[in-house]
Amino acid sequence: MRQLTRRSLLALGGSAGLLGLAGPAQAAARPTRVAGLGTAAPAIGPRSSFGHLLGRTVLVTGPDGSRRLTLARIADVSQAAAGDENAYNLLFAVPSGPPFTDGIYQLSAPGLRPIPLLLTTIGAPGADQRVQAVVNHNRR
Repeated sequence: MRQLTRRSLLALGGSAGLLGLAGPAQAAARPTRVAGLGTAAPAIGPRSSFGHLLGRTVLVTGPDGSRRLTLARIADVSQAAAGDENAYNLLFAVPSGPPFTDGIYQLSAPGLRPIPLLLTTIGAPGADQRVQAVVNHNRR
């Protein structure tokens, strides 16, 4: 079985930063075949499906085991319209502790089905380390 890596996820394009489904849009989402996963992954929810999580703690499970992160901000993606529902960054604060390892994590939060995310660190490890997941459904 092929291993899903960050490089293979990025090669998928479009929604490379985030795979899964979020929030109220779950019922209307159509499954999408994702190379390397072996199963159909649901379509990704819009920016607004994460709004209820701002400032809240979520659980992510992956290469570091289970960690709690806080959704600190939902930011615009460069070259996308401000507030675009289909192109956004999820920015998480990492509490003090061991450095965060980039990789694919399963996000669990109230009101959401588990969501596989490609999480990458931004900034140096320490008191203000951040982790991001990029979503961009816009086709150019």
